[in-house]
Amino acid sequence: MAGSGQPENGVPADIRTDIAHPARVYDFWLGGKDNFAADRDAAEKLIAGRPGKAAFKGYRGYPCVLCTSVNEEIVHGMPSQRRVLKDGDIVFSEDKTRQGASRRWIMQAVEESLTRLKTDYIDLYQVHVADPETPREETLRALDDLVRQGKVRAIGEAATFATADDLNASQAIAAANGLTPFATMEANYSILVRDAEKTIIPALRDHKMRLLPYFPLASGLLSGKYRGGAIPTGSRLDRMQFIKGFLPKNLEAIDRLQAIADGRGIKLAQLAIAWLSGNPIVGSVIAGATSVEQVVQNAAAGGITLSAADRAEIEVSAPGPVHV
Repeated sequence: MAGSGQPENGVPADIRTDIAHPARVYDFWLGGKDNFAADRDAAEKLIAGRPGKAAFKGYRGYPCVLCTSVNEEIVHGMPSQRRVLKDGDIVFSEDKTRQGASRRWIMQAVEESLTRLKTDYIDLYQVHVADPETPREETLRALDDLVRQGKVRAIGEAATFATADDLNASQAIAAANGLTPFATMEANYSILVRDAEKTIIPALRDHKMRLLPYFPLASGLLSGKYRGGAIPTGSRLDRMQFIKGFLPKNLEAIDRLQAIADGRGIKLAQLAIAWLSGNPIVGSVIAGATSVEQVVQNAAAGGITLSAADRAEIEVSAPGPVHV
């Protein structure tokens, strides 16, 4: 969310960030097996922070933006069980009282998040999954109230099951009623997955918003693990049968991209993240990790600048629009 000065499109000036200056990685272990099943012990260590310091209150002086989302069911105090993996498939919880985008749940969920995170406010609060059962205006008014109360500083549109038409409708309601507009929208976007280029990115440009890409490594295909088509035991593709079929049709592109990364002395994952972070529409990149080393590697990718020639070579090696 680049820029400076007064609040723009719902984003306070001092929380607009540049991916080229990543937040430092602290001396506690970061965990999470993938985007669908969090490691609770690791997450609790992250929340605990250094001895004697509240996790985020103690670090607010550093270049750090605190983001979280609503829609996740909370089990035993941690966001873990609304979407879980069972035998490689995603299983959704049946508890409807702890999900969705109703005013009741948003107000309850944000208080739980503030308590868990040991902070007074959240910089960016995302609606994680579109909720067709809740009127759009109800959701927007609840989020606007949180901004006015100082508990949330900017808001983001749903990442899952939301379309450009949904975004346009939300922004129109916000404008007509003097409500806080969405500042960001999450989308599945990477070198190999380009659906967002069809309608979502043009809509974001129209609204002067920023994209937060998730799955920047195309569900692990751009992690560098799949040279020659081998699927390492325990990898995401090995665990998640429903994406294993994406590998064969991407093998040639992956090998070409790996050669580009090797030629520049960087990891394939870093090439993928640098490709995203160099796009002006991208505000930040949502990149999961299972170790501090991966966090450091991903953060370093924010400092890699790809030239126009580099980007052209990538485009030839993995042309859009959609590969997964």
